[in-house]
Amino acid sequence: MIITHTISLDLLHQEAPERIEVKQGDCYSRALEILLFCGGTPFIPSGEVSPILRWFACNPDTGESASGICDTLPDGNHMFQLQNNQLIAILPPQMLAMPGLVRADLVLVTPDRTLATFNFEFYVNPAPVDGTAPEAGSFYKVTTLEQINAALSALQTWQAAMDENFAHLEHEVFALKRIVNEL
Repeated sequence: MIITHTISLDLLHQEAPERIEVKQGDCYSRALEILLFCGGTPFIPSGEVSPILRWFACNPDTGESASGICDTLPDGNHMFQLQNNQLIAILPPQMLAMPGLVRADLVLVTPDRTLATFNFEFYVNPAPVDGTAPEAGSFYKVTTLEQINAALSALQTWQAAMDENFAHLEHEVFALKRIVNEL
């Protein structure tokens, strides 16, 4: 059974985030049904729109925190279903792994721009027995900001090496053309 919380969001009139109550350890059982509007009119995205969820969780009692960016659930299934102006988002279990406050952004992006960013607050009520909830980020495949930055750095290093190799290759091609022209 999936417990669904329905909210309406307007691209032009964003209000203070609504706090949504959830339970620690709920795995694949919590969803948001988001009805999208633009100036009060149903907003139906055209073209390729990709929702992304960014979140930060903090337990005020222990000071423990976790965060992540995701568009896919840890089991490999898609988190989002978008049809007309309705977006269904299954909340990732790692976001609900520790009790406390979770601040989240839902970002709607196209290949060339960001359409909108919506803010949410979740209050994760503690599980009644310790050890019944999964640990935040222990065995889940989550892309953290640190991992994204490391991947970007590796990509930039690779790009610089490719640019250097291309410049060297370009020089070699010109040298070969000169030799061919002399023949």
